[in-house]
Amino acid sequence: MITEKAYAKINLYLDVLGKREDGYHNIVSVMTEVRSESFCDTVTVKKAAGRSMTCTDPTLTTGEDNLCLKAANAFFCALGSGDGCLIELEKHLPREAGLGGGSSDAAAVLRALNRLYDGVFATDELCKIGAKIGADVPFCVVGGTMLAEGIGEILSPFPSLPECRIVISGGVGKVSTPEAYRIIDNTPPTLRGNLSSLRETMENGDLREIGKHLYNRFEDTLPSCQEVKKVFTEKGALGTLMSGSGSAVFGLFDTENGAKSAQYGLINAGFSAFLA
Repeated sequence: MITEKAYAKINLYLDVLGKREDGYHNIVSVMTEVRSESFCDTVTVKKAAGRSMTCTDPTLTTGEDNLCLKAANAFFCALGSGDGCLIELEKHLPREAGLGGGSSDAAAVLRALNRLYDGVFATDELCKIGAKIGADVPFCVVGGTMLAEGIGEILSPFPSLPECRIVISGGVGKVSTPEAYRIIDNTPPTLRGNLSSLRETMENGDLREIGKHLYNRFEDTLPSCQEVKKVFTEKGALGTLMSGSGSAVFGLFDTENGAKSAQYGLINAGFSAFLA
């Protein structure tokens, strides 16, 4: 039996370069793993007859369309094995929030199975298996901070954030990812990002300057995120941005006290808020 933590990810930068012939979109994104023992899912995998899963969230499907089972099927297919497993998912991360919860769960299954089978696959091989499940899964396999290109599966190292506190709010409103891309395809951007400036400021480790260069093209598709960003700004966040296609919004803080003040302020304003 192997247990793995499935951590959230946030996008410090996310731009959409255009639609591909296969219907997907090319993106350029900077993703970072949010390490918090109180804000993560827990995945436990054990060898068993057949392939099945349980989940603490009764509203989440545990059928073949769940990414965890898709990950298990992809792993055993690559292994050329008919073996089975039981997956137990303890769910805490909000769903469809732009935090990569489902992808992180799938990646945790891949890592757990690989440990059960004595590390049969190298990390890059696990990433290739993960890419068949979803564009964010390869990043969730490796974690850290990465530049993601292509549809998100082409990863390269990127400077990490300096020591800081991150507050994540569930956000306001919701737009499905396909609908968000449709809006972007038909709407010129309100602002343009500058990836080079973000890289330079992250290399320098100045959190205040980093906060000035956060960028997410999808903010144009969910104007309601500005309500949460306003609270973050009023509470002294050094940078605030919507993650993924939304609707979660995060704020960066250089002190624990500042982050907790923002967390309580968001909760008092009726929003969810998690500290990492």
